[in-house]
Amino acid sequence: MTDESINKQIDSLRSLIEFYNIQYYQLNDSEISDSEYDKLFNELKTLEDLHPHLVSPQSPTQKVGSPPLDQFAKVNHKSPMLSLGNVFDNEQLEAWYSRISRLLDDDSFEMQCELKFDGLAVSIIYENGSLTTGSTRGNGIIGENITNNIKTLKNVPHNIKSSNNSLIDIRGEVYCPLDQFHSFNKQRELQGLQPYSNPRNTASGSLRQLDPEITAKRPLDIFIYGIGTTIGIHEYETHSETLDWLKSQGFNINEHRKIINSVVEIADYYAYWTEMRNSLNYDTDGIVIKVDSYQKQNVLGAVAREPRWAIAYKYPAKTEITKLIQIGINVGRTGSLNPFAELDPIAIGGVTVKNATLHNYEDIQKKDIRVNDFVYIRRSGDVIPQILGPVLEKRTGNEQVFTMPTECPSCNSQIYKYSDDVNYYCINSECPDQFENHLIHFVSKNCMDIRGLGEETIRSLINSKLLNTPADLYELTFDQIISLEGFKQLSTNNLISSIQESKQRPLYSLISALGIKFVGSEVSNLLSRNINNIFDLFEMNESKLTAFPGIGEKIALSICSYFSNDNNIYQITRFRDLGVNIYSNNTIENQSNILLGLTFVITGRLENHTRSEFESIINSNGGKITSNVSNVTNFLIAGADPGSKFTKAKELNVNIITEQELLEML
Repeated sequence: MTDESINKQIDSLRSLIEFYNIQYYQLNDSEISDSEYDKLFNELKTLEDLHPHLVSPQSPTQKVGSPPLDQFAKVNHKSPMLSLGNVFDNEQLEAWYSRISRLLDDDSFEMQCELKFDGLAVSIIYENGSLTTGSTRGNGIIGENITNNIKTLKNVPHNIKSSNNSLIDIRGEVYCPLDQFHSFNKQRELQGLQPYSNPRNTASGSLRQLDPEITAKRPLDIFIYGIGTTIGIHEYETHSETLDWLKSQGFNINEHRKIINSVVEIADYYAYWTEMRNSLNYDTDGIVIKVDSYQKQNVLGAVAREPRWAIAYKYPAKTEITKLIQIGINVGRTGSLNPFAELDPIAIGGVTVKNATLHNYEDIQKKDIRVNDFVYIRRSGDVIPQILGPVLEKRTGNEQVFTMPTECPSCNSQIYKYSDDVNYYCINSECPDQFENHLIHFVSKNCMDIRGLGEETIRSLINSKLLNTPADLYELTFDQIISLEGFKQLSTNNLISSIQESKQRPLYSLISALGIKFVGSEVSNLLSRNINNIFDLFEMNESKLTAFPGIGEKIALSICSYFSNDNNIYQITRFRDLGVNIYSNNTIENQSNILLGLTFVITGRLENHTRSEFESIINSNGGKITSNVSNVTNFLIAGADPGSKFTKAKELNVNIITEQELLEML
């Protein structure tokens, strides 16, 4: 394979892993199991190991977690909160042991085996003996400040014995005990609320509440598993001694830890807990092995996001057999038809499983999964159930082969299948099942940027029959909005103003907001730079679109399919008639690549141009706009009264320029 093709494969894996990182760490959710994620991650790591010149500092293999959420104040960790590497069998474990033995020039050293808890990693800072800061892991360098929420945990002391001018950074995992998780979910169901899907999401979501009183009512606990930075605190020589001291200070230290001296002992510990894990009142997804001596830990150090001196040995996924009653179809925001299995309910690892993912039609065919089959079901990573395949010896002849529908099960529109995509799609923008999620996308900051339209408000407008298409937004009246729960005169006027302002967004914002498959912000910008108005896209065929640099056959086919749908044509005509900008603004766009490869952030009040105009200028000249200042930011455009982004830019030595200086660059 050429460097170019390998680079494309690496970029694709990085994008996919970053997407799942955001789901898991920020949204407390996941579309894939832990083992599927591990497979993707290890595939990327293998490619980067084979081609080290293609490794980027921004790769998920070089980072931990995902960026902290904007709702919380940020905390810079005293020392990085690293992630653990994984092994999945004894052969991989022995390879890890051999590697660190060579680095230490020693094949006889103590290690500690511990259980690997499935919760949310946190840092708790004590200064002069008092709890001062609690934070999530975030991206490993910067976390979210959740101090008040941490203080609600019963096993976290607010004060410990310590000398003056001391500091200690204690690391732990917040989790939800299984018995309390089930009781909590039963209470939610009795109250008509949606139950949580698993204990890990319950712990993560509960700890990241903006109101600590909500956190205090949730069934949370914590295990402390180590320390980070210490100042003015007696330092022990080993990890196990430190845990003993932390226990004496009132911290909850897991009792099932064990000092061992060989790979054989590790394998025995692992085998025991693989069998006994279901006897515990909390979720574990493996064991952790740590070199006990701090001196040896320092010799081994860390590589990228992982310490060399520790490794996680993951449990095999749990597998059971049950009957597949029916195969249903969900319609996603992009119109993808996602098959799922309705199962005869079965308990796996303390959770009753009624549905399971089937990935896609190609996977169903490949595994020969049929309705009425008995199937092997696995809760991989103890999160999302999936079907491994049929139990062939249980077939009776009453099983039915499944075929994908030719029409959308929600709106009866024709289904499209792209040649290089395993999924089937409904491309009708008025499809009810995808409408709510599509509308959330339409009003988002990177699209039409309609502030004041959150998910609950969108849901209320849909349920009130006030929104049936995105274009209906521009016909909402004051009386209709103020009638919604929570809206007063000021909030109603603000929302109406925001809707009106969105009419003047650049054309690329509207194209991106349409939610055309494969057409994100970059493709939208490219299209807007090569047309006069959106109706030009109705006249373009695949060959004309692929003539634009950056647009391949797959994207061109998707665009042509979208603009051939009568409902979509009608919606865009309505946007035009309601005053939404459908024209490419060539008066301020220089149409060049002078800013190619440069990343910009805007802060403060601009004097001579609107923020949207500057975004259009930058994008049309090859630059990229992001919302947050980071190490990859090249320029911060600062207007009057800049906020925290200005301070962050100074800290990171980012170039700070004015409006005029940007125009001079062009």
